[in-house]
Amino acid sequence: MRTSFPPPRSILIEGIRQRSEDLHAKLNEKFIGTFKGQEVERKVQITGNTDIPVTIYTPIDAKKDKMVIFFHGGVEYRLGPEYKFPIWLDDACEVTQHILANKTSYGGEENTKVGVAGDSGGGMTAASVCRTIKNLDFQVLICGHFEMANSSASRQEFNKPQFVITIDVLNWFYANAFHNKDDEKSPRLDFLHNQVSSTIPPCLFIVAELDPLLDDSYQYQEVLNKAGVKTKLVLIKGAIHPFFALPGEEARAHVSFIVQNFPAPKAFSVEAMRERSTNVHAKINEKLIGTFKGTEEERLVKISDDTEIPITIYTPVDAKKDKMVVYFHGGGWTIGSRKTHQTIVNIIADATKSIWISVEYRLGPEYKFPIWLDDACEVTQHILANKTSYGGEENTKVGVAGDSAGGLIAASVCHTIKNLDFQILVYGAFDFSGSTDSSKEFVKPEHVLVPAVIDWFSSNALRDASDKTNPRASVLLQESFNGLPPCLFIVAELDPLRDDSYAYQKKLEQAGVKTQFVLVKGVIHSFFSLPGIYEQATQQAVQGIKEFMDSL
Repeated sequence: MRTSFPPPRSILIEGIRQRSEDLHAKLNEKFIGTFKGQEVERKVQITGNTDIPVTIYTPIDAKKDKMVIFFHGGVEYRLGPEYKFPIWLDDACEVTQHILANKTSYGGEENTKVGVAGDSGGGMTAASVCRTIKNLDFQVLICGHFEMANSSASRQEFNKPQFVITIDVLNWFYANAFHNKDDEKSPRLDFLHNQVSSTIPPCLFIVAELDPLLDDSYQYQEVLNKAGVKTKLVLIKGAIHPFFALPGEEARAHVSFIVQNFPAPKAFSVEAMRERSTNVHAKINEKLIGTFKGTEEERLVKISDDTEIPITIYTPVDAKKDKMVVYFHGGGWTIGSRKTHQTIVNIIADATKSIWISVEYRLGPEYKFPIWLDDACEVTQHILANKTSYGGEENTKVGVAGDSAGGLIAASVCHTIKNLDFQILVYGAFDFSGSTDSSKEFVKPEHVLVPAVIDWFSSNALRDASDKTNPRASVLLQESFNGLPPCLFIVAELDPLRDDSYAYQKKLEQAGVKTQFVLVKGVIHSFFSLPGIYEQATQQAVQGIKEFMDSL
């Protein structure tokens, strides 16, 4: 976001407005034009013969029980500094009053419930409208401004450029929106100190975790609760202030977090990258670590006279014994571990009520191909032959799963080990050639898995160039795909490895293998093992896994 749309050197209204329009257009380009309903533009005439433009969005098969008036963030009510307070608020109140009095001309009915909503400055506008206009039925306040002072803990904590809405930016908005400090103390905007009527409509707060305005919502919710107003608050973890208008913000929050807290070492040393991976996963997932209520057991699987492979068996409370999954973590065959991926494996085990076994196969560059793959094959074969000693029964179905490098391992294991019942491949690397369209499209730093990183991983994983064409390493080069178990693909939309999954799914389907495909939009390659910041994306992936396993 910074690379493509840096802020103007001087904060001029025209430059900032143009930047905002360009930024939203670029980040949301894949969603623009996808609305299938009806879009109608009108003008509402208010006091002084002023026309306020409105757009009415009516989806296909719209129900008529509710109608929402939305005020955008950024403080088409008229804007400051050309039109300062109270003009923009009066515009909002008059338009709301007009729509309330004319529901049927906007597609509603006489008994249609009408609410207001808004994000950021629009959240403040919607909240104030509810204090002025009676008979509104609900309000939805998203990352709203409810306090003009900058003394709250969240405003101090997130007063950094990576959180976008710094105190300097807030003060610039306030200077454009208000004539003076007295305006900021107006009873129409003093949400936290003026008495609130219990007749204010029920309120939903939607709040970004990493937002300087976070405490505004908590404080205003407390005010409403004390007045007897029904409220609910939804906290979007890992998101920064403007997430609501920018789909895919989980990915941007992730990139911002990594850049600020865990920048890549200047030299890709194995030790530094492994330590960084461990620290990133521990920090991002810290609120989820330790929440698994089942049993966790570590064992060693002996695969030769002098080699034992560590595994961890996760058995959730009330685990069913119909399925068991052997899991291989991601990390470019170089970094990552059972520990880095424990959180996501725990979440999936709980969601599926099945036993998951995480494997600590040996890593490159100390142990290059085919050692890490042979480790995986031997452990899988051992578990298949000893289901009952791992909590299963003789008829328990056993599958394999893995993300990224672990996705390739899981796929390749299925070509070697027979009698596996299913496979779950999360953004796997199925071909070392790097010739797909996605591998050329997603090459910017914000995509994390840039070509230099991929090349570094490959050099650690493989002995030489000939390994790249070995079908065990590049499974797309296998001669036969017959007899492979049913496969679920989970794929990140903004991932250089995305097209590997499309190509591999095509190979499987041509061979008559049953497949399912879940595309998680707006996320980058490494989302799966970071549920602490990719809450929504991982929920989608976990739900896909649950439905797939239930269907077997």
